[in-house]
Amino acid sequence: MRKTLLAMSLVGAFSLAGTAQAGAENVLIYEDLTLGVSAYQDAVAALGWSSFFTADAFTFANELNTGSYTHVISAHQNSFAAAGFEDALSNWAQSNPGSPVLISDWRVNGPQPYLAELGFNYTGATNLSNLVGTDDGPLAGLSSPVVSPGWGIFSYGVGGEGADIVATTSPGGGGQPIVAQNGSWFFNGFLSDTLAGADAIDIIIAELTVPAPGALALLGLAGLTARRRRRD
Repeated sequence: MRKTLLAMSLVGAFSLAGTAQAGAENVLIYEDLTLGVSAYQDAVAALGWSSFFTADAFTFANELNTGSYTHVISAHQNSFAAAGFEDALSNWAQSNPGSPVLISDWRVNGPQPYLAELGFNYTGATNLSNLVGTDDGPLAGLSSPVVSPGWGIFSYGVGGEGADIVATTSPGGGGQPIVAQNGSWFFNGFLSDTLAGADAIDIIIAELTVPAPGALALLGLAGLTARRRRRD
């Protein structure tokens, strides 16, 4: 009887958030430059989800405006100037508030307005060398060294009005904030190829499978199951 109730609960939970429906996930991935191995791409591959990848900012903006995606990953890691996708990303995220959006953006010295529009900002700290999930957030129990494969700025402190800090540089929520969450959106204070620990892929999977605001917490089982499969 308990198994039946659990199955019914899971069906109900998945019906609340279309982005979590099995087999329906389609991820738009933008990374303009990587020097090492991308944890973003590896996580999507580990989940077995369909995806569209581009390193071109204008293609990214066009896909945001015309494509059909359940998740968006944006890693702007090359130029300091405005790239042309920023308004499209802000508009897409705000039009799809229950859809996970993962952002890396190294323009600490020239913050782009779209970050503030999504509730995020930089703290001013740079080149942080560790990530530890807070005990009460979606990254609880996960950690990783943050190591540069050749970047000048490879990580940075993050925050934002109304955003929750879900990872810091020290256990117990101490140190510098390195991941900020606003609903289904994450501002990652690390570049996509800088997570060096065994939990690197699991950190990204946890972000990609975060429940939509208001959805049942059972939706988190998707990410938990994926992480367990990786560890088996």
